Amino acid sequence: MVSKKVIAKLSDRELENYLKPDSRFVSKSVCLAFDILKERGKAFSPAEAERIQQLIQSKEEAENESVTMDDKWDKNLTEDQTAIELYSNKVIWFFSVVFGVLFGTALQVFNFFKVNDRKGATISLLFGLSYFVGQIYLLNYIGDVRYGKMSLRFLLDGLGAFGLSLIREQMFQSETQYRAKSFTVPLVITISIHLVIIYFMFSEL
Repeated sequence: MVSKKVIAKLSDRELENYLKPDSRFVSKSVCLAFDILKERGKAFSPAEAERIQQLIQSKEEAENESVTMDDKWDKNLTEDQTAIELYSNKVIWFFSVVFGVLFGTALQVFNFFKVNDRKGATISLLFGLSYFVGQIYLLNYIGDVRYGKMSLRFLLDGLGAFGLSLIREQMFQSETQYRAKSFTVPLVITISIHLVIIYFMFSEL
């Protein structure tokens, strides 16, 4: 999410960096920087104003292109330092499938809270908890059946990850630009929890 309040705190010189031909900022940030500078009374020559408009337009066209699988996973991902930091969809999927839906749910709930979407956070949390309880009940009832090289547990985690992605698709603001947040901390916490669980499982044998 590109915040005008954040960009408005920058100095004129910092804002001018947004307008350079080699600017790596997203189109919305460039447009905001341009508008803020004009509001502050900075004059642009017709040629310079046209160049900046062309820069914004070219960035918009590039951002609207969807040509890779990465774009489909995280189409609003940006390197803009003013954008909000969120866990990427690929990371949420990875945590859900590898460590369990509950852990992917925690990351998705964090994202919704970060963009002040309590409804999305609540629905994700209710889904994740309900799915986790149902999954545990099912696995305890019939066991972890294997289908070739795939276990039922893995298949259920994948299905739960798909459910989280559907919630995200329906409820997450499509125009929100975000940077990829480091997943080091949740990864360390998740591995630690699993190690504790494994320790107690083996200590009871």
